[in-house]
Amino acid sequence: MKKAFILLLIIISIIPAKTRRATSRFTPNADMIGAGRIIVNYHNFMNCEYSEGISGRSLYYISIGASEWVEGSLAYADGASLSLKARILDEYEPAMPSLAIGVQNFFNNATLYRSRLSAEQYKETGEVYATIAKSAEVIQTRFHGGILSLPGSEIDKINGFFAIEKYFGDDFFITFEGFSQQKKFYTALTLTLRFMPRNMAEIYFSLLDLESVFSNDKRGLGISSLIPNSRDDWIKPGIIAGISLTFGGKQKWIDRRTQFKTVEDNFAHHDTIIKKLIFQVGDLKNENECLSMENVFMKTQVDSLKIAFGMIDTMPVHYSEIYSRIVSYAAAYSADNFDPMEVRRIVGEVKKYGKDGEDIVAYVAYNSSDRTIKIRSVTMLGELQAWDKVPLLLGMLDNTVDSRLKVEIITALGKINDRSVRAKIEEYATSGDEYLSIAANEVLDFWRRADTNSQEIIPLDTNNNVFSIEPR
Repeated sequence: MKKAFILLLIIISIIPAKTRRATSRFTPNADMIGAGRIIVNYHNFMNCEYSEGISGRSLYYISIGASEWVEGSLAYADGASLSLKARILDEYEPAMPSLAIGVQNFFNNATLYRSRLSAEQYKETGEVYATIAKSAEVIQTRFHGGILSLPGSEIDKINGFFAIEKYFGDDFFITFEGFSQQKKFYTALTLTLRFMPRNMAEIYFSLLDLESVFSNDKRGLGISSLIPNSRDDWIKPGIIAGISLTFGGKQKWIDRRTQFKTVEDNFAHHDTIIKKLIFQVGDLKNENECLSMENVFMKTQVDSLKIAFGMIDTMPVHYSEIYSRIVSYAAAYSADNFDPMEVRRIVGEVKKYGKDGEDIVAYVAYNSSDRTIKIRSVTMLGELQAWDKVPLLLGMLDNTVDSRLKVEIITALGKINDRSVRAKIEEYATSGDEYLSIAANEVLDFWRRADTNSQEIIPLDTNNNVFSIEPR
């Protein structure tokens, strides 16, 4: 029997599912049915009372949810049997369980009525309990446990119970329960199927007292397996078949879920929405970056069109030709496959314009509002070794806050090779900005090697005439 229970627990734990309202039938639970909801429940307990043959015992319940925190239940057990429950801890925080306290079988004991015990024994009423519940998200199983006390009984002063719920999709449930009563331990297994919109209806079948039902001295699941060991047992082996219907429950959510399901279910729903929003925000960020790149490209195209149509009539002669080459130069640097020959070709074309070409490149470097064009214009001034543009570059170096532009200006000054700016370069060699410090030290190192070897000044990068550092 123990092996069967262990196997059952393993099966219950490995199949994926999603948690919902509790389906325990014989033990208390910490879940609430919700505000304004009414559940009408009928079930029939079938067993064999010795020579009487198989017979049934019907019980009727009605449960009412006062709020997310309080609910009550009324059963007919040859008289009224009242139960009340209050939640005192919820599961909004991931690490917190649900915790509830309550009283059940008040006035009349429905458990004893089900087992056909005498009316005098029905007076053993008013069980109080505390129960805790928590879901394991990884295996998607919900666990319940707690203690129950019948103050008027010496034997049942303290009893323990547990329940394990495993859900298959949204509609089918398996519940395994264990509890102590009268110094004995009992187990039960329930299959529950929910249907209709919002799972408003359910049917369920239970086997109570599994050890007696599947006892080795009984021949399988038959009439003999439903005979109790004693007429006075509070818990007797049997089969329960039941049905319940749910009514009410204020509509609140856009997707037409009832206002109060389990706290955990609402939390899981909101968590799903948050995850979807995170993905959407990520997509919007990517789209924004793409739009920014397109905006830079469009600004460049508009500037080119203004030049082409003569809208800027104050520009120097050959401005449009030089500017178009600067745009091509910037594009060559941004290409996925960098082509150093293309860079040299564009610089060579600008050199043909002589001093006029250098003046236009300097003008664009100083006045352009496009960051990429400004940076590449500075790069080109270094490649052109425009000695008379050193003051302009120094002014830009002092006034700009753009670290990337500063790196390019330092590189350009190194290529121009005007040693009068050494003091300025040395200042940046000890800068707290890593990229500025690297750029300045490379320029100083290049100059030291050139002085030592007394060689002709060559570009810092002999392979492609561009500076070797491309900081962000």
